[in-house]
Amino acid sequence: MSPITAWVLENIQIDLGNLVVGIATIFIAMVTLRTTMANIRMEANHRIASFRVNWIENLRSNVSKFIGAVHILKKGALGKTKDEVDDLHTDIMKIETYILLMLNTNEAEHKLLKDELEQTRTTLARFSDSRDPDLDHEIDENLKKISEITAKILKTEWDRASAEIKKKN
Repeated sequence: MSPITAWVLENIQIDLGNLVVGIATIFIAMVTLRTTMANIRMEANHRIASFRVNWIENLRSNVSKFIGAVHILKKGALGKTKDEVDDLHTDIMKIETYILLMLNTNEAEHKLLKDELEQTRTTLARFSDSRDPDLDHEIDENLKKISEITAKILKTEWDRASAEIKKKN
């Protein structure tokens, strides 16, 4: 074998070795990139799910505060001064506003809840003035609807949170 042929064969072996190492490096980099991107998406899904769970708890808490405040005003307003009753109405309106700001009124159930909250507060104001037993019953029906609608919203949002956690990347 001539020295030139030996040199060519030696260089081809080195170049093939470098090519294999280069391809392996690119393959490892691509696998690492894919794994990293999947982890980033999974982390984002878990964060979204965590935000949904916090939103669910916040809505549940504030709807229960609203219902409780309405009952307090309905049952406990007798014997209170006008200023105390006005303060209770203000508290109810604050809670209602907070809940309304949490809702997406583009969704049907959210719109129903918004309407029911507003109707309850309006009926409660009329009840505070007249103490009409029919209005008392109407408020109870409103509160029952609020509970039912809220339960549906909470279930829907819980399902969405669960789907975010289970989402494959």
